[in-house]
Amino acid sequence: MFIVPLANLGIALYLLFGGGTEGGNRFGPPPEKNHPAIYLVALIPLIGIAAAIAIPAYQHYVLTHAHHVS
Repeated sequence: MFIVPLANLGIALYLLFGGGTEGGNRFGPPPEKNHPAIYLVALIPLIGIAAAIAIPAYQHYVLTHAHHVS
């Protein structure tokens, strides 16, 4: 039942992070390596998404469990 979505996720991750062919090809020479700072900048949207999910969830938790604290 969940095999197809898991297979899609696996294929997507491979296409995103898998290596390409070594050397040049019909599309031109290989691109230069990215500076490590690029990877840190790419994490900013992911941190924003995590915060957008976590902060309202934490606020809901605090509001619904506030009466349990003595």
